[in-house]
Amino acid sequence: LKCEKAKTNPSKCVNSGQSSCGTDHLSCRVPEDESEIQDFSRKIRGQAFGILQRSQIIENEQRRKKKELDEKEQDLCWIEELKAKDREMEMNEYLAELTKKKALYDDIAKQIASQEQTTLRDFEAEKRHCEEIIANELDEINQLVNFHRNVSKLCC
Repeated sequence: LKCEKAKTNPSKCVNSGQSSCGTDHLSCRVPEDESEIQDFSRKIRGQAFGILQRSQIIENEQRRKKKELDEKEQDLCWIEELKAKDREMEMNEYLAELTKKKALYDDIAKQIASQEQTTLRDFEAEKRHCEEIIANELDEINQLVNFHRNVSKLCC
């Protein structure tokens, strides 16, 4: 509000003996009649209303920003969960493929074992070698599946 300099009585100033008014403060003088009191009251109400409006605008903006952040966080969580489920499906498909390969290996091993020309020693060594390879691949797959399950549990 504009500072009123007319009829300012420095002895009646509430601001600890100040005789001049700042630009952000109301007049230091005491209103002398009813119309001045009403005008002064209107100015005070106007300032209070303006402050209230600004605080409501700030509060609404903060709520909007918080809501946006919450929505983004939820979206990221859902995306991570979907990615984890997708990885788990891929690992399950890979595990199924390896299981089929192991079954094929077992069938081939049975055929080789039944052939007379194959020596038992070569067959057993090859069988152990193949079993080690398959066991290692299955362990790696199980570790990846468990890891992705743990990640998806941590996300949400």
